[in-house]
Order: sequence, then C-alpha cells, then structure tokens
Amino acid sequence: MPKLDFDFSEVPDEIKPISPGKYVLEVAKVPEINPAKSGNGLNLVIDFRVTDDGDFKGRAVKDYIFLNEFGLIKAKKLIEGCGKEASATGIDTEELLGCLVNALLVASTFKDSSTGETIANTKVSMYLKA
Repeated sequence: MPKLDFDFSEVPDEIKPISPGKYVLEVAKVPEINPAKSGNGLNLVIDFRVTDDGDFKGRAVKDYIFLNEFGLIKAKKLIEGCGKEASATGIDTEELLGCLVNALLVASTFKDSSTGETIANTKVSMYLKA
C-alpha cells in the first residue's frame, strides 16, 4: 500500500484566506453556466488564479455570479475588465479563458452544509477597470 511519507505535525490545520484587497486574477478555465443551488436560475462560475507576486500568487479564487439583473452587471464588468466587448450578442465564455482582470477581493464567511461550521474565505466583490 502507498504511504504518505510526510511530517504532518508541520502541516497547518487550515489554509489562510487571501487577504482582502485589489488583485490581478487570471481566468484559469473556461467559465461554466450551472444551475443555482436554489434551483431558481443560473450561475456563471469562474475559476481564477492570483497572478500578483507575493504570498497569494497562484492561489485559486472562484466566483459565482447569479445571472439576474444585478449579476449581469457584474458579468459585464468582468467581460469589460478582460478587454472584451460586452455586446448585444453576448460572448462565448471560451473567450474569457486566460484573460487577466483586476478584482477587489473582500473577506467573507460561509456555513459548511455538512458540518455547520462557519468558514472564513475571500470572495470577489467587484471587477475593476485596468
């Protein structure tokens, strides 16, 4: 049987959330449109990587944009922040892959549905122009 040959006494119990602030994020995979957990509507799901040098370089960030009248504003800011045109004909999400966008990250918490534990994380508050 394989053995995990590591000193786990040196491994922290949790990952430190990314500090709030402005970061340059790269779209790491083609954004997907998935049903919202509520069953009422759709989410645009975007996976990013932090590109800024420093402690958080390479860290993953995920944004879920609920596609209602408010979420569409955030989606438009993402598209424009990527240097793409948010036109009347929409955009193929594949066009966003690899784009760099300035984003404001803020501290947040959520409740783990399986444990009930409150977990600290960081989420995208807004997309900014370069």
